[in-house]
Amino acid sequence: FFVMGLLGFQQVGFFEVHREVRLGKKSLVSPSRFKTSGSWRCQLTSNDEIDRSNQSWGSLSRRSELDSILGTSIVVDHCSKEGKPLKWFVRESGASDGTVVLFFHGIPSSSYSFRNVLTGLGERGGKFRCVAPDLIGFGFSEKPQPQFEFDYTTESYSSAMDRFCEKANITEAFHLVVQGWLGASWGLQYALERSDRIKSIVILNSPLPPQNNSLPFNMSRWGLPGFIGDTFCQDPMSIERALEGGGPYYLDLNDADVYRRPYMESGDSGFSLGGAVRNLRLNDAFEKIGRGFRSWKGPVLVLWGENDKYLSSQVPHKFIQDVCPDAKLEFIGNAGHFLQEDYPEPVTEALLRFYRKL
Repeated sequence: FFVMGLLGFQQVGFFEVHREVRLGKKSLVSPSRFKTSGSWRCQLTSNDEIDRSNQSWGSLSRRSELDSILGTSIVVDHCSKEGKPLKWFVRESGASDGTVVLFFHGIPSSSYSFRNVLTGLGERGGKFRCVAPDLIGFGFSEKPQPQFEFDYTTESYSSAMDRFCEKANITEAFHLVVQGWLGASWGLQYALERSDRIKSIVILNSPLPPQNNSLPFNMSRWGLPGFIGDTFCQDPMSIERALEGGGPYYLDLNDADVYRRPYMESGDSGFSLGGAVRNLRLNDAFEKIGRGFRSWKGPVLVLWGENDKYLSSQVPHKFIQDVCPDAKLEFIGNAGHFLQEDYPEPVTEALLRFYRKL
């Protein structure tokens, strides 16, 4: 009874008070509000107020609805356990015949988080084809049933990504950008096992060896066993809380709607999220990543948001010191865990500088 009460409290009670406070019932909005390619972000301070009474929680605005569908759905054969095709949602920009830059998002994000970086790099890079898929189980890609249709393991994602690359005509070596749990914990294993196909690796705020960076509680609870974990996974607001909890910013409600939308439309999204979290196997991942980087010879850039509430700034320092001494490290001040969402323009600039020197 206590557990059930706590879960119900979480859904509609105490934790929503915190949300209401952050959305403007007390003094929160910063004077350092800025806009990047159509996406507003606000730093939380203490003296100003915001009126959000004219914004709807339940329905997508026209702008966010358009933003959410600026991509293409492609069907890739032999991705599921039974060899059935799965639908991938993909965002692209840049030259169709350019060198591919492939982006892997983290948990519980989607390729939407890279939208402004894709636009900036595609328009200003000139020679790049930027490709960011929603990984299976996330965003607007298909959500096959865990265990029965898709295992959500490193091996399953790697096999499916190979199929995706074939279908998306990514046949030459490419640059890889990864972020967060899953994006890096699986994505780096994928890259290091296929080093002949990877031109360079860029790591945005991610768990890295030699430290064992476990998921924060507001994400790890999605992996709790049985109905408890499933209940947390089915809460669309928990997605928004996790995205906002990694830094000093809140999401504009238009953007939050895009992230929440898959979880509001179908319970499959929540079950897929739980399957992915339960199969992260972080200890094995860190061991394999550490071993892989010790023999890796390609260029590596680590971009780090200094205001990450999930991962300490010591994580990249220790990674370079003990695992990958040739990697370059750049910090982006004020950015949080999802720095491509917080500060897409500095991320784009850093990528351009890095790629121009290769």
